[in-house]
Amino acid sequence: MKYIFSLCLLLSSHLLTAQKLQIRAGVGLLSVHSPYSNKATQVPGATAAFIYNSRHWQYGVQLDYTKLKYTDQIYYNVYRYGLRYEMSRDTVFTIANPAIPLQCIVNRKIGHKKLIGYFGLSLGTVTFYNPLPEDPRANVKQKWFTNLSGGIQLGASYKFSKKWGANLEAKNNLLILRSANRTYAPRTRSLTAGVNYYF
Repeated sequence: MKYIFSLCLLLSSHLLTAQKLQIRAGVGLLSVHSPYSNKATQVPGATAAFIYNSRHWQYGVQLDYTKLKYTDQIYYNVYRYGLRYEMSRDTVFTIANPAIPLQCIVNRKIGHKKLIGYFGLSLGTVTFYNPLPEDPRANVKQKWFTNLSGGIQLGASYKFSKKWGANLEAKNNLLILRSANRTYAPRTRSLTAGVNYYF
């Protein structure tokens, strides 16, 4: 056990010296797809990531903050002159306010020193506040829940000085929103622009 612990410390120190720390922050728009149709609703969001860079890979943790809502059609009946008409209207449902995904990310880097492209996978959790009323028969007062999330991302970074750079990223996420007696699994597509700070 002592040798394994020493090996872990040696590997950690090598990673910290061989890699370069980068902090990324950005804002953008998320497109939230309805779990019942193909309708999409745009919502703002913010993101921050702490990343280690090796020669060909990026490893890090990313934290997002947004409000999740989707648009769907509600059907209802209207009676006029003894006749019944079926009508519909678009209605917005808020299912998480806020939603906070926390994910580990692994990206493959391509490009040269100033302009770097990357693509990769992300996996983690999503913590969210459920604003919808639960079934009163469940007798549940809990409103905060934590479930799984995962996605894929594609982006590019441009370094315009030794310490600063710009970043653009597109991401496709699947969030599992399971509360006391409801489960939603919305797909989100986001496009964020931000800045990088390099240590």
